Amino acid sequence: MSDLQCNSLMDLINLKMQKEPPWSAEVWEKARNGTLPPTRPRRFPVLLTPDGPISSAGELQKLAETESLPEAVVTSQVDENGQEIRKVTICQVNYDERKRIEEKADVGFGVAENFKVLFNGNVRQALVVKRLKEGAAARDEDKEEDKNEDEEAR
Repeated sequence: MSDLQCNSLMDLINLKMQKEPPWSAEVWEKARNGTLPPTRPRRFPVLLTPDGPISSAGELQKLAETESLPEAVVTSQVDENGQEIRKVTICQVNYDERKRIEEKADVGFGVAENFKVLFNGNVRQALVVKRLKEGAAARDEDKEEDKNEDEEAR
């Protein structure tokens, strides 16, 4: 190795040694412990199905106990190649809301259901609510019963 190569190598090593890490030791420690909050909360697409257990944003709001009514968005269900299969309606929820849905309903998520949608410009696996667990209700059952009684009275 020539002196020029050796000096270049030493200069490179010295530069790397002098450069401060991009994050502080505190940030690295939080990341290792899993206590570092994400820079942006993760959102999950949830499928709304007209004849399924969750057919509207209002029902999803009740089931997931969201603070505000989730926005229903029409998007595309896509296949493995990203080609559109059909139009579907989804809402998005955060991690805590998703966990509440999973506690109250039998759900499939993406790969198991093979249900992919276009979500915020990316192909993502959608949460599919198969059925509600006993005691969980997305619809106001009393209103449903009143509606049925009114129809029978006519």
